[in-house]
Amino acid sequence: MPFTIRRSARLLLVLMFVLPFAVACDSNEPDDNAGEQEVISNVTLSFDDPTGTAPNVTAEAVFGSGGDLQTVETIDLANGVTYDVSIELLDRFNNEDITEEIEEEDAEHRFFYRVEDAESGGSPVDGVLDISGLDADENGDDLGLTFTAETLSATSGTLYLRVKLRHYEENATLPEDKRNDTIEAPEEPEIVENDVDFTYPLTVN
Repeated sequence: MPFTIRRSARLLLVLMFVLPFAVACDSNEPDDNAGEQEVISNVTLSFDDPTGTAPNVTAEAVFGSGGDLQTVETIDLANGVTYDVSIELLDRFNNEDITEEIEEEDAEHRFFYRVEDAESGGSPVDGVLDISGLDADENGDDLGLTFTAETLSATSGTLYLRVKLRHYEENATLPEDKRNDTIEAPEEPEIVENDVDFTYPLTVN
């Protein structure tokens, strides 16, 4: 009997040590760049010219398992073209199409797009890219999986297209919180957090 008790005590000590690590360690969980709501590893923007005049453009951003932005391609557009744009989001770690999940939960998501003058925290730049016609969610509010982008003027250097995906959580008041949201608004735990917030280098020639 004493042997059984000592053996059980040892097993309990081992479990008390191991279980916290088993629960806490998740190498696929992203940080601020790709929020906790969705594990997003790849984001691809596709710019298609329906007239066939200008080349179609595809630019991909790749995130690591910790949510860090590893690589991002430059969006190089032609001036004076109206593009049909779509965005695709993938979780390569778990082989999931996040775009489909957003379509299924469209009322709880919203994309923001803005041209800025700096890679991080830049000021908005007008007169270069006119973004309009975002697709709508089930309530008729902006979603942003597809939209139209018209190039208005050539750039003398590199600007940046900011892409931000907001996820409205269980304590959000929908659709009001989504309708009143802005690209500058901060995260609010259990109300709205950022699944994605980064910039593509952008040139217009």
